[in-house]
Amino acid sequence: FDQQGSGSRSLWFAWTHPHAGLAEFRITSRDGEVLGILYEGGTKAEVTGGEVARMETGDSSRLFSHVEAGREYRLLLDSDTPSGQELHLSVQLLPANDNFQQAEVLNGDVFLLEGSNRGATPQRFERSRPHAGVGQGHSVWWVWEAPSEGPFVIATTESTFDTVLAVYTGHPFDPGGLQEVASNDDRSASDWTSLVEFTAQAGVEYSIVVDSFRAGDGGDVLLQGFPLSGITILRQPQNLQAG
Repeated sequence: FDQQGSGSRSLWFAWTHPHAGLAEFRITSRDGEVLGILYEGGTKAEVTGGEVARMETGDSSRLFSHVEAGREYRLLLDSDTPSGQELHLSVQLLPANDNFQQAEVLNGDVFLLEGSNRGATPQRFERSRPHAGVGQGHSVWWVWEAPSEGPFVIATTESTFDTVLAVYTGHPFDPGGLQEVASNDDRSASDWTSLVEFTAQAGVEYSIVVDSFRAGDGGDVLLQGFPLSGITILRQPQNLQAG
């Protein structure tokens, strides 16, 4: 069936996402304009009314969309070039909180959540200033406003890779930039997860980032935070073994 704005040389791709996140579709063409439309759904009825993102490209371009786990999506690539053209398509699933601007919001004086930094990418400011001096740019972000003043702990205990953890105030694109509050690579020589302690100030917004120590490394993140006084064990810690 025809979609509005499509040409005469269309290709369809179907993809069911393994987990929720930000999907990046990178399309490259040497021969002119290409229309890319992403639809949600696998049936004709769903696709007809389910456009979620679109882009047009000359030499190369990217299309981004937030996607849900287990949901089928279809990508239409189309062109009105009579003879057709050679296209290159790549798809990468990025964490939804890959960038500082899309940080996931945390609430309360105690939190425990799961995430992932698989496919995470660095922003320009991270390349010039690695987190804790050693981060490799596979970073994911959270933002937390402290509800009260006092000593506070944030840890990545039970994360499945060698983590780097840092806490900041400020904004990377403001004149003052990010101001580091605390950072940590390894809790100990035998535990490659991370832990920081700092004095939280009521009403202050803190940016929390988890990165990888090794280039190309990533995995599941378990991020936990709690006041230092009256510590509650949220989950029994386990040491990572060097590999």
